[in-house]
Amino acid sequence: MAAVEITALGPETSSEAAKGAAMAPVIVIAIDEDTDPGVARVAGQLAAGLGSRVVLVHVAAREQVASARGRLALERTLRRGHETMYGFRRELPDDVDVGQRVEFGPTVETLCEILREEQAELLVVGSRGRGRLASTLLGSVSRSLARRAPCPVTIINPHAAAPGRGRSGNGGPPRLVSGVDGSERSLAAARLASSLASRLGYRLILVHARHPAATIPAVTAAEAERAATIVVERALAAVGGDAEGRIESAPPASALQSVADREGARAIVVGVRGGHALRGPDLLSVSTQLLGRARCPVIVVAEPTGSAGGEAYGEVHRAA
Repeated sequence: MAAVEITALGPETSSEAAKGAAMAPVIVIAIDEDTDPGVARVAGQLAAGLGSRVVLVHVAAREQVASARGRLALERTLRRGHETMYGFRRELPDDVDVGQRVEFGPTVETLCEILREEQAELLVVGSRGRGRLASTLLGSVSRSLARRAPCPVTIINPHAAAPGRGRSGNGGPPRLVSGVDGSERSLAAARLASSLASRLGYRLILVHARHPAATIPAVTAAEAERAATIVVERALAAVGGDAEGRIESAPPASALQSVADREGARAIVVGVRGGHALRGPDLLSVSTQLLGRARCPVIVVAEPTGSAGGEAYGEVHRAA
């Protein structure tokens, strides 16, 4: 990766504060010139609630490297990248430590390398915009980013409510919704959701969508209900702690969005198959459907490669 990095913690950051910031969990926010400022605002509230440091990242196209003949041209490209990020810094809470990086290279590969270097716990991107980053995230290679990123990918509608601390509209703790289907990838998503809920002071709701089209032929309604109950019970056992389970008779994306709307959820967490695998049922299509309708951030968690994946759903039905 051809990389040029400038990190800024702020002009008044002491060496001790910088050392503390380096030890804090990191949230990477990927931006370009067309990213909505609301993305940084929502991500900043999430970072404040989690006690995380933020690293703003702008990835410039490889063609810009080729066209940047001479040091002055290269510096202009870098300056434009950092100028793009300065406006986003103003959207972040004052108590959040912020760094920023400008890198050159293909979007997905470059972001994945940055995430590994920063040991990031989350990557945050926007779901709207006209720039190269938005095209990447909303196009076919979004599947690659969601599967290959070494950490969960949080996709934010710029009009989404900020998932910070506080009370929900009904007076109780804010809700976090996670979809479960009996697969290991959904359990990985549920475990992450449980960790986030604990750190943010949220209540976790695990949702299983029992859609008629997804049931196994010749399975009675009672058997399908029992299988759905087993899925939820296993997920609750996997996360432990304070969580509740729901069974919804609807397609997965509709079920998750319906519960999120009713509960005023601050985020929805879903799992996808990791690595380059394409076989078996895939919740990435669910997350894609959610992007067009979700009023809160959607957090996509890649299943570790080599795990059981979609086979678990059939095993649950056989156990029932």
